[in-house]
Amino acid sequence: MMIRHFLGFKRQKVPIFRHFRQLGTVIPPKFLESMSLNHPPDNSSTYTSLKHAISSFFHLVRRRAHRPPPTFKFGRILASLTRMKHHSTVVSLWQQMDLLGIPHDFYTYNIFLNSLCRLNHLGSALSVLARMWKLGLDPSAVTFSILIRGLCREEGKTLQGVNFFHDMVGRGYEDGILTYSIVMDGLCGMENTSLAVELVEKLEKRGWQVHVEVYDTISKGLSAEGKITLALRLFEEMVERGCGMEVLTYNILIGGLCRVGKIAQAMRLIGEMVKKGCEPDMGTSIAILFGVCKSGELHELLRLLDELAARNLMPDVHTFGVVIDSLCKEGKGSEADRLLEAMIGRGLEPNAFAYNSLMDWHCLHSQLDEAQKVFNAMIAKGCAPGVHSYNILIDGYCKRRKVDKACGLLVEMSRKDLIPSTHTYTTLIEGLFQVGRPQDAAELFKKMCSPGQLPGLTTYSVLLDGLLKYGQLHHALKLFNAMQKGKLGPPIELYGVFINSLCDFGMLEVAKGLFSILFVIGIRRNIYVYNIMIGGLLRRGLSKEAYVLFRIMEEDGCVPNGILYNAMIQGFLRTGNTEAAVDLIHEMVGRGFPADSTTVSLLLDLVAKDEMIRILMCVSKQDGNAK
Repeated sequence: MMIRHFLGFKRQKVPIFRHFRQLGTVIPPKFLESMSLNHPPDNSSTYTSLKHAISSFFHLVRRRAHRPPPTFKFGRILASLTRMKHHSTVVSLWQQMDLLGIPHDFYTYNIFLNSLCRLNHLGSALSVLARMWKLGLDPSAVTFSILIRGLCREEGKTLQGVNFFHDMVGRGYEDGILTYSIVMDGLCGMENTSLAVELVEKLEKRGWQVHVEVYDTISKGLSAEGKITLALRLFEEMVERGCGMEVLTYNILIGGLCRVGKIAQAMRLIGEMVKKGCEPDMGTSIAILFGVCKSGELHELLRLLDELAARNLMPDVHTFGVVIDSLCKEGKGSEADRLLEAMIGRGLEPNAFAYNSLMDWHCLHSQLDEAQKVFNAMIAKGCAPGVHSYNILIDGYCKRRKVDKACGLLVEMSRKDLIPSTHTYTTLIEGLFQVGRPQDAAELFKKMCSPGQLPGLTTYSVLLDGLLKYGQLHHALKLFNAMQKGKLGPPIELYGVFINSLCDFGMLEVAKGLFSILFVIGIRRNIYVYNIMIGGLLRRGLSKEAYVLFRIMEEDGCVPNGILYNAMIQGFLRTGNTEAAVDLIHEMVGRGFPADSTTVSLLLDLVAKDEMIRILMCVSKQDGNAK
């Protein structure tokens, strides 16, 4: 009964759809049905697009009046949408089936549960499981696997997933490798390999045959935690039990040994794997190179490369590039530099990927001279830098406010017939604004547009923000008006960016005017724009005006989220309107949103002023009235 207890299962009607609507997962049926208009239905089991699948769904719905189609046809549509990763649409269509009285089977239930878990709506998923029991549908091993995967992938819920798994096994569901691999992966991912080992031992006592993939997961977890001795002991136990070893198993251990400096033992293990008929692959080379570089035993590198060459395991240029990139991403740029030198010493010419990774690392650590040296070496070795290579250096120079050098690189690109990307121009425009050269930034924007290159959302955002920063409201509005007259007009996100910039630079009335215009010109204001406008009002202490907008947004079809509730509560608390704050706290908690750290901090500040006593009295009074 563990699972039913875990769900808080009671034999009563499950208010499942109200719960989903609060989560905001329902897509309006009219919107979905509008997507199916003028699109021919299809009887195939695969669907090529979202519109195609929705069209077929509503075609089946319309056929119900004459001849109800079987549930499996709806299941095919939901499965196709799942493969396309349209999980919100799956949830909405499943609900439509339910509301229309179309019966569900195990297949459609499992698809629905999977989509809920992918959307991180585990509470809803568990409610569905309770409903299945209420209807007399005994969930399958696949059903439990979906829920366990969802629990194990959500932060802080892996142990609940383990408990769920134990209960599943106790009920006689033995789905094998699929489910317990998920559990092991979750435990090792949260650095709880000791619990993973205990779980394996329990399964073995029950007579389960633990597959090599599960051992690999645990070995990888132990190696990552530096417990290579335990990983080797586990490996020996696997061999004794006759578990067939794979290349991946050896590679995990070889990499783990190299990371702790046991290079000789790693090389011996390569010899052992060859004797047992398991041929090393390029993954073996990567494991050795990466492990040695991470261990800091770089004095062994050249000798190790000789030994790899003798065993016909010499990494190729691509492999070196992958390892160099991985080292840079882990903050080990010095080791990556040494590896590049060793690579050149072996007569291999690094590719642009390796050079770019090193340049990027040096720029991120403000080592522009070193980045320039890598760039120069790249050219000297005959490896022509591409647009991405130039972008890395331009970005580095702009962040250090060395805009003239960055502009020089733009000129160099032109000489080499390289076409700068949108990112190139955006970075330079932002850099020019940062050093107080708005006129040059505007000129560069014109230069960007002259050959027909279309600026992106980020480019417009940077330009509008920069113009407002330097008080050039007239030019900013002129640019925005030009965008409005374009074929598509600015997206709602850009309206949000412009409104936010106007609020930041004290132009609140202009921001309010632009916000109001959206309704007039027929652009639907979404929660993103409401958040920005309400935030701008609150920053000016206009909590009452913000509250009016807060209520209007729900009428406009935008349900406030936890961020907005907390912002409003903080606005009321800062302006001394504690009663309004209390009302909103009740409403927020009722909708399942927690108070964030800033809200809690402001409430604690009131305790010091004895103001909290009055708040608690208000809360107590309201609770009494509710009863």
